Amino acid sequence: MSYDPEPEIKHYLERLSSATRDLPRARRRELLGEIELHIRMALARTPCANRDEMVALLEEVGDPAEIAAAATTRPTRASRAASRPCEPAARAS
Repeated sequence: MSYDPEPEIKHYLERLSSATRDLPRARRRELLGEIELHIRMALARTPCANRDEMVALLEEVGDPAEIAAAATTRPTRASRAASRPCEPAARAS
């Protein structure tokens, strides 16, 4: 029988979702999608044969609470764009 990593992935993403509950909804969805994609790409490169290997892979991704904390201090694309000074519009000749 082959190993199914889905229960561990689901549990990890639930922990991340819970840890990011204070983020704005759009940022939370973006972060969860990025992390899930990262997990699935890592799994595609190095398939896990058992639960222990999957847990090790998820530990390499990072602790959900630490990821959430970093996400709350990291500016989003929108806030970075809003903080840039406006450039004057080019004058028509």
